[in-house]
Amino acid sequence: EQVKAELRKELMDEINAELENEARDKAEQEALAEAAREMDRRNRQELSAIKPLDASVARDRDDIEMQLREVIIEEVKEELKEELEEPVKEELKDEVVVEAKSKEKDEVQRRIEEWKKRTASNRNTDRPKPKPAPKKEPEYVEMNQNIQVVPIKVGQVIPMNNVFFEANKSDLKEQSTKELQRVLDFLQKNNNVIVEVGGHTNGWCSSQFAFELSSARAKRVRDEFIAKGVPANRIQYRGYGKTVPIADNNTAAGRKKNQRVELKILEILE
Repeated sequence: EQVKAELRKELMDEINAELENEARDKAEQEALAEAAREMDRRNRQELSAIKPLDASVARDRDDIEMQLREVIIEEVKEELKEELEEPVKEELKDEVVVEAKSKEKDEVQRRIEEWKKRTASNRNTDRPKPKPAPKKEPEYVEMNQNIQVVPIKVGQVIPMNNVFFEANKSDLKEQSTKELQRVLDFLQKNNNVIVEVGGHTNGWCSSQFAFELSSARAKRVRDEFIAKGVPANRIQYRGYGKTVPIADNNTAAGRKKNQRVELKILEILE
């Protein structure tokens, strides 16, 4: 029993790492780490209550470990999975519902657009073609129109609301193309600004993972702009992790807002 308990403690980090790789997202990893810490505490209590091995049994320790190692790994996995299953399901429920509704909404919108195109096409086919209007000489007209321009200033933040990544990765999804092009047009038209791409995550992951992921995503967006011709000395990147939330992390909608990429104007050259 002592060897078994000590093996649990020795293998805990290895088993925890393996299960983290199997976890579906960051919420499972957080819950997994908490469960592993609790099991480690229990193992320490069990070890403190066991008397030391006598010399004759200690000599056979290596053989005992070899026989018990695989058994212990499977036992600990099952215990951890049982402890995690219900809490993780509850935490993920809201997020899954929001994601499913979003996909359904996009599909409905796509079908509506297809129906509109077919309807318009049928109307154009049935309608007689209008006769061309007689050509007129172009007429010169003076127009006086007030155009409101949003000022560009140091510290101004430009949100990139439709930049999407693969889960827990910095790989850009294809749906991000239009938003990236919009920001690229801004950078090309205002070639005297120095900017920073800032990455942010929600509050469900550890601080270290949040900084690593947000930095990787900000760098990926920066590299995309550089590849399209923006000079590297005009664009920086930084990962803020979960330190600058703009919404409540306790709701799925709030977490979605917090997980974002922004463009900030750092300097305007003369």
